[in-house]
Amino acid sequence: MDEETIRSYIESFKNDGMPDIKIFRYKGKQANLNKEQLDELKHHLSNKIYLKSEDICHYVSEVYGITYKPKGMVKLLKRLGFVYKKPKVVPGKADGKRQAEFLKNILEPCLREASYEHPVYFSDAVHPTHNVQPHYGWILKGSDKAVKTNSGRQRVNINGAICFHTKEVVYREDETIK
Repeated sequence: MDEETIRSYIESFKNDGMPDIKIFRYKGKQANLNKEQLDELKHHLSNKIYLKSEDICHYVSEVYGITYKPKGMVKLLKRLGFVYKKPKVVPGKADGKRQAEFLKNILEPCLREASYEHPVYFSDAVHPTHNVQPHYGWILKGSDKAVKTNSGRQRVNINGAICFHTKEVVYREDETIK
């Protein structure tokens, strides 16, 4: 019980005695969203992970025109069967079709035009954290969400490039990559 409830019980006891306190008068209020809206929201949240209840409040406000406070949204999410947990990580899969299109339409023409005077380098330097770091989000209780990962390594701090023609490798190890 909160302080205001206790104060009201004390006031009731002073005015009417014990019989008034034994009567439980609490009635829950009507839900802000109707059943159809709650079903739609549950379906939406089952397909998209939100990290904060504030973001779900914003979504509900935008879509349904109904305002919730974060604390109230947490209660609604729990009532709908959601829990705050991390998604599962699963290995990511390459898209073979997109890779074949890239090879045919971009890479092969580029390599045909390259020369020793105009070399082509392949580089990679954007992996300060090489793996996905899952965060908590609102996920339907009893179900899991999967987040694809890159590999098993946690951190790679290498700036590197290889020349297509000479096979020369240029690299640099760094504490961090910016």
